[in-house]
Amino acid sequence: MLDDDVGNIGGVAVALLTIAHIADETVPESLDAFQRLNIATIQGVASPDVKQADALTYLNDIAAEMLPQGYNVDYAGMSRQYVQESSGYILTFSIAQLTIFLALTALFESLREPFITLVSPPMALFGALIFISVGS
Repeated sequence: MLDDDVGNIGGVAVALLTIAHIADETVPESLDAFQRLNIATIQGVASPDVKQADALTYLNDIAAEMLPQGYNVDYAGMSRQYVQESSGYILTFSIAQLTIFLALTALFESLREPFITLVSPPMALFGALIFISVGS
């Protein structure tokens, strides 16, 4: 028998290539996964003067331009939290305002006083900031 042959039950030499294919490949030591998908992690830090929203928008634009079809971008850490929670901020704030308004309505037994109570602090703050910005 030759080095690349193996014997069958009858002792006859059979070429190894008929039953197996041997190939040398370079593969990663481990495959990272995120939400059951293979991932390639890209990490970066934006300059201090760049807003997080602008940095994420820029990243999405580059990804849409360079990545092939079927690839997508997902975030981890602080960026993931920012993307998920920024859309719910207005809804949460509105529900909080409504809850406070209803509690004050029950307390004052009126619709006018809670409205005045909720509108006064933002207007007072706005008025104070106008004079600060005009003085500068």
